[in-house]
Amino acid sequence: MGALTLLQSLHVRNNSVVGEIPSSLRHCGELVTVDFGYNQLSGDIPGWIGERLPKLIILSLHSNKFTGTLPEELCALSYLQILDLAHNNLVSEIPSCINNLSAMNSGNNSDDKIFYRTSKGSFFEDILVVMKGRVVNYDTTLKLVKTMDLSDNNLSGEIPEEVTSLAGLQSLNFSHSHLVGRIPYNIGAMTSLECFDLSTNNLSGEIPLTISDLSFLSHLNLSYNKFTGKIPTGTQLQSLNADSFYGTKLFGPPLSESSTDVRFGTGGVLKDREDQHQVDWFFLTVELGFLSGFFGTVFLLMLCKSGRLVHFQYVDETGHSLGRIIRKYIVK
Repeated sequence: MGALTLLQSLHVRNNSVVGEIPSSLRHCGELVTVDFGYNQLSGDIPGWIGERLPKLIILSLHSNKFTGTLPEELCALSYLQILDLAHNNLVSEIPSCINNLSAMNSGNNSDDKIFYRTSKGSFFEDILVVMKGRVVNYDTTLKLVKTMDLSDNNLSGEIPEEVTSLAGLQSLNFSHSHLVGRIPYNIGAMTSLECFDLSTNNLSGEIPLTISDLSFLSHLNLSYNKFTGKIPTGTQLQSLNADSFYGTKLFGPPLSESSTDVRFGTGGVLKDREDQHQVDWFFLTVELGFLSGFFGTVFLLMLCKSGRLVHFQYVDETGHSLGRIIRKYIVK
């Protein structure tokens, strides 16, 4: 494969490929797209990808068995717009050099398309991208897409503040790992974000107020973390689904409760852990009143013979009346 030095697009998605990424690919310096998604590749992600494939715009290693660290050499890919390393077994921290991915630093208003000319004509590049929980195929608009998906790995450490300089990113997914610390304070600088997923980590602290500046945000998932405090007010936040905040200690709209540690209870009804052991005095009062009235009536009937006769006569007449009404509707 290394002899294909003019190769620009490599798609080997979903082919049950095993082993490691061929080292001969380092000689294919014209590559724009590398897609090894949905295979059984393993070993480390080679650092030479960042050093020897400088023209990469798309790198997808989604759903493989890669281990080891996230190589800092990838930060040298200044043209990279789509980075998908989700569903692997990477164990490193997110490198702070991530802000060197300069193509993700700003929006792209260009109408240029990623296409290739061959002896049989030209064709558009296309790629499958997970966006807002859906798999979307992009082709003619691919040059406008900028995403980063590192979800479902074993990443640790804190989210580097440098990530907030990637103002052109439309989708950022760091979910299902072991990240700790807080959401970077300057998250509001990522003004192009439409999809932001940090669910199922060990993140804590309050949500930065600057998140309200993300006016394009339509998909947010902060669930199952250790976040505390009130959800910042902002039209786009209050219009999101409440399940974006389940499994946290956040409160305020769009959550239906103002107390903390909201979670799913029996039958899917939201409950508050702090209220689970509290006494419901209203129902207790009603029950005591019913019991008092019932036993009081029984006691009086036992003392008064005439009262018993009147009571049972009333019950008997009521029963006959109900019987006549039921028979009347049955006949109809």
